[in-house]
Amino acid sequence: MQQKLFRFEVDQSIRVEELKNNTIVALANEESGFTVKLPVRVKRQLYEYFRCLGQPKKFAPKIFAAIIVLAVKKFRNNVSELLIDIEYPGYEVLIIRIIRESLPNLFVCFGMIGKKC
Repeated sequence: MQQKLFRFEVDQSIRVEELKNNTIVALANEESGFTVKLPVRVKRQLYEYFRCLGQPKKFAPKIFAAIIVLAVKKFRNNVSELLIDIEYPGYEVLIIRIIRESLPNLFVCFGMIGKKC
């Protein structure tokens, strides 16, 4: 089947900073979807690394952005636009910067998606 939709929504289940459960980040639209799982063990290691750097508050938004990049790169479909759920208010510019470092042609915007909208 030929892909018709190139805009995907991004949402996470279990926030990155919740260190007791795995985080799942999903890219999806009406045609298809893809998920990436961040295991608890890895989250704790990453949190410790950010804590040692003196950046514990940037841990969650930076890791969230990195997971989005990974998901887009691993996904077999073409993605030209992302609508990202507002998970980390005030960190949108940082998240976009991280995404654009790896995916410069991707259009990124934020909004309410899923159950909240």
